[in-house]
Amino acid sequence: MCCPCPFYSTPTTVKARIKSIGSTGKITKAMKMVAASKLRTATELVETSRKFKRGITEAWAEPAEIADAGKTVHVVMTSDRGLCGGVNTQILRKVRPRFRAAAAGSYNIVTIGDKGRSALEREFSDLFTECVSETGKVKRLSFKQVSMVSDIVHSVPAGNVQYNYNEFVNSQSSIPTVATVYPVDVMLANTDITTKFELEGGEETYQNLWEFRNAVRLFNFSAESTAAEIASRMNAMSSSSKNAAEMLSAISLEYNRRRQAKITSELIEIISGAAAAEAQAASADQ
Repeated sequence: MCCPCPFYSTPTTVKARIKSIGSTGKITKAMKMVAASKLRTATELVETSRKFKRGITEAWAEPAEIADAGKTVHVVMTSDRGLCGGVNTQILRKVRPRFRAAAAGSYNIVTIGDKGRSALEREFSDLFTECVSETGKVKRLSFKQVSMVSDIVHSVPAGNVQYNYNEFVNSQSSIPTVATVYPVDVMLANTDITTKFELEGGEETYQNLWEFRNAVRLFNFSAESTAAEIASRMNAMSSSSKNAAEMLSAISLEYNRRRQAKITSELIEIISGAAAAEAQAASADQ
């Protein structure tokens, strides 16, 4: 059974709906303002993390694309909370076809964010290895915390790791991006790090530098994803506030029209009754 249209409900119901829409509009407007205030800090962190990543990748450059480095771990980075537009959907839309097309047993899945976990676990639960959540509740994710997450991701035995995240462009758009991280032995064999620098400590030093490099890159990916989420939430709440205002205006206009029509009808009845009473009195006098 369909819900009755508010334009054809009782005045009490319409008034309750007007109050409800007004409250919703206030909430979405407040959420938009909060997101807008957070976006500036998030974009500053993006710029900082990009410079941080640029420095380490210039020191140890990315290798040429390697066809097969063994089993792959796919890290899907989404938000922990909803009400942020399609920022999570565009990542999930990219990874699902790849997961379905890949050979069984050739990859594992690690999710960072509750939205990715809840969206993928029904179809791909057997491939889940780790799930990291609640990172979005931290006011500002520190490099130490990101390093801990990086250790969790790279503790999974794999040939390479593919990070799926949203790259922040501006307040209106973000791009679903895939970044590959190769094992330390593959990096050493396919880059000039050993000839470019003379490091003390041997293999252990390269291992430590590789781990630091991975943490720096994940720090950037997290900053990009967070900024994209906040920008998308700001836009979504802006649209919701606008829709609530338009709906409130339409329902209030209809309510006032019906209220005015009822008042006019009552006035007509009163005037007609008075005229009839006068006519009856005049007839009695005659």
